[in-house]
Amino acid sequence: MIYFLMKKDSDWYNLKVRKEVSWLSEPLKGKMKGIQQAAKLFEMSFKFPEYDRLAILELLDKLKESDEEIIKNAAWMLLKLVNLKPDLLFKNINVIKTPIKIKNKKIRIFLGSIIKELALIDSSRVQTAIPQVVELLDDPNDDVKLIASQIFLILSKSLREKIEVTKQIALLNEKNSQIRLNAVETLINISELEKLTPILYEKLFILILYPQVKARVFNLIFQLIDKDAEQSLLFIKNQLKSQLVMIRRNALIFITQFLDKKFELLRIAIQELVYLLAEEFDKTNLQMILSTLKELTEFYPQSFNDQHFNKIIDLKDKFKKKFREDWIEIILNLSKNYEELQFEVQNLTGFLQKKIKKGSYDNRINIATLLNQILMWDDEYGPAIKIWLKILKDFPFEDNGEPYFWIGFNYHVIGDFKNALSHFSKGTRSKNEYICNKNILFSMYEYLLNFDLKNAKKFFSENEKRWETNFKKLTSVKQNILSYFQEYLNSIINLDFMNVKKKLEQYLSSCYHNFKWDKRYIEVELKNLEGIIERYKKTET
Repeated sequence: MIYFLMKKDSDWYNLKVRKEVSWLSEPLKGKMKGIQQAAKLFEMSFKFPEYDRLAILELLDKLKESDEEIIKNAAWMLLKLVNLKPDLLFKNINVIKTPIKIKNKKIRIFLGSIIKELALIDSSRVQTAIPQVVELLDDPNDDVKLIASQIFLILSKSLREKIEVTKQIALLNEKNSQIRLNAVETLINISELEKLTPILYEKLFILILYPQVKARVFNLIFQLIDKDAEQSLLFIKNQLKSQLVMIRRNALIFITQFLDKKFELLRIAIQELVYLLAEEFDKTNLQMILSTLKELTEFYPQSFNDQHFNKIIDLKDKFKKKFREDWIEIILNLSKNYEELQFEVQNLTGFLQKKIKKGSYDNRINIATLLNQILMWDDEYGPAIKIWLKILKDFPFEDNGEPYFWIGFNYHVIGDFKNALSHFSKGTRSKNEYICNKNILFSMYEYLLNFDLKNAKKFFSENEKRWETNFKKLTSVKQNILSYFQEYLNSIINLDFMNVKKKLEQYLSSCYHNFKWDKRYIEVELKNLEGIIERYKKTET
């Protein structure tokens, strides 16, 4: 009965294997001498694990035959059994690598694939096969070469010193795009990239136009940016001059990565971004350029020279309708370094006041932020607060962290610390990490300005976990600003009056510039500090 069931299962599997690969049907029928027993053991091992070891040993023995057909069949069957007894195959790696030079390409493919699977399990135990795999890199067959490149990619993660850089560089010129990408990724893993980065980018930007490999190319470029940010940006910014819209677009996508990583490096791309802003007419590309320039002008207005300034001003007509608010925001940010721009921006107040009466929540937030800054220049804090209150009334269920921040900030500047605290504390519910953390610190600051040291400590303690989670997600430049502000507040809490003024100046210089309103605001904060020191010193005595 048991024999009958085994025979029945065997017949069923026999049919399945025949369908899977026709050239194996002959040995299964027993017409090919020397491999019939191995084939039967192979068949049985799928149903009965006790046959695994016998099957593998029998198949390894068949790799030593002189008949290429037997070797081919044995190699194919071994490939199917790799994960059953890998230790047995590791011990016999010399048997597996020996026939790898045979002319039959299927033998090279199957044996190379076995080594690849073993490398995935434990790359250190296939080291003795590396010379044979190196030879496969020069194989005339692309499938064989692809497997060899995959093996080296696996080895590059743990055995970088065993891989020959020149061989991988040679693969960068292969016709097969996957082989080239494997070589790029291997080189990223094993090399010091100072000299190689331009070569790798040159190859990647050619491959980026191939839809079937685009996702992988993007992933590799992101890896390169992480590993060699400065060299990466030097190459990427030059691609902004390309005649191809898609090359420029891809370059802009990679440039936006620097908004989150190594933001300060983006200053070296200002020239190319400003000139592309003038030349570009693709809407998607323009939006990315404007978004990047808004960030750069907000945090580094001093990095823009007169040439950049004049070029952007000359684009007034280009942005008369579309992207008008984005252009205004850039002008507004630049005005912190170019005071003559203040009159240019104030002439746009009427346009902004009309635009803010309608539109989406996000659009009105952007316009309100611009108007708020313009109104603050003229000490029009009441009208600025009214704009934000209207947004809160129209959009009560939105994430209103930003309106609450700006209302709080206006009250803070005019010295109404209680109203400021009320709005800053409401803004701490924001999902925007930067806005939330600013509201947390300013709430803490208002407690200190109200001479409530105990609640300042308590408030931060209650929000500390959220603060830390948010902080990790921010760009380095935003982290620096918040860190300086926090250090200043901590110096007040610790009554460190020897260093508190230095901490305040450090914070203010990180986010305020040589603009007349900024100077006025700095004076406000210095006066606030004087009041704090005087009050706490009196308390001590």
